[in-house]
Amino acid sequence: MAIGRGGSKPGGGGKRDSGGKPGAAKAPQVLIANPDNEPWHALPGSDAVRAERLDEAKTSALRASAEPLFEKEVAAWEAQKALTETGDDRYMQQVLRSGTLADKVAAMTLLVLESPVHRLATLDKLLATAKSGKHTAKMAIESLKDFFGGAGGLPGARRLAPLASRPPLSESPPPAHQVLWLFEERLAERYGGFLDVVAGYLKHSAVELRRFAAETCAALLKAKPEKEAELLALLVNKLGDPQPKVAARAATLLTEVLREHRAMTAVVVAEVQGFCARAKADPGARRAAVAFLNQVFLTKG
Repeated sequence: MAIGRGGSKPGGGGKRDSGGKPGAAKAPQVLIANPDNEPWHALPGSDAVRAERLDEAKTSALRASAEPLFEKEVAAWEAQKALTETGDDRYMQQVLRSGTLADKVAAMTLLVLESPVHRLATLDKLLATAKSGKHTAKMAIESLKDFFGGAGGLPGARRLAPLASRPPLSESPPPAHQVLWLFEERLAERYGGFLDVVAGYLKHSAVELRRFAAETCAALLKAKPEKEAELLALLVNKLGDPQPKVAARAATLLTEVLREHRAMTAVVVAEVQGFCARAKADPGARRAAVAFLNQVFLTKG
């Protein structure tokens, strides 16, 4: 999250070699100041998750408080960016206006990575490109996979938390924390939408796109714990792909997942066994599943 790039902190009014003019009005102060460019999920308050969920009334109250704070934060950050605009920023905007579709996807990806909390609208555009079915859709899916699976995307040690799993308003959570919590809930919605897109490509008529979608599932499954059960089910189901080379690729990908996460062995085996039970009428699918299971090294206990 590059807020106040080049050493100028948000709201600090520092001079820039290019950008705001001397004497220009100051932008509103942002809440999510991140001069060290830490991942958003490493910022203070982001990990304030509780096992006991809030009731509907308390969750609604927290959301009603967080939503205007979030909108104000995004507006303040955009105003700050406008005052501290650099040549790189202007070039990026030019690419978004008149660049090729491929260049626009690359530019949107960089903008999201700069500050995910403040760039949800850009993330939505990237998701729309992935859903478009155009030739740049595959590139957008690749970019989204890299974002969600990267250090600045999803948390690596926990799943995304809804507002109902956060401290209530009665404990006076700081506004910055509320902004982060609402962002995280909205990011979870975007990730769910992204997986819907990937699931659609798993059923595509083009063999290479089905293979690509399976590889996307495996990469996300290896990288992050978010929605791992859904991703695992999608990948295991490709053992029944009508094209043998796609089914074989799915088996290879499952083996790679287990190579990185041995603790998932029991879960993966159970999912494949369930798939075998569902695929009784498809001998080819059962053969692919049994061949995979024969390669699994099961440890005692």
